[in-house]
Amino acid sequence: MDCFEEQDQNIGTESSGFRIKSTGEVIPYADKRVKMSKDAKYHRCTRLGDPKMQKSICIYVPNSGSWSEVDSCP
Repeated sequence: MDCFEEQDQNIGTESSGFRIKSTGEVIPYADKRVKMSKDAKYHRCTRLGDPKMQKSICIYVPNSGSWSEVDSCP
């Protein structure tokens, strides 16, 4: 697994969670795959670090003020 910086415009927010526009995935806000970013940028982790992969292992998101800890992907 590898992570890479994701463009801000590729990650959106909606009522149900974070939408990854390039894959169509919606990862709920409370999902354990959502982690706090240490550098205030979005990062997405996929198998082999391939941005073309349609399934994300986890995402790192900028601190929204409601995160209490920093974890790493499983």
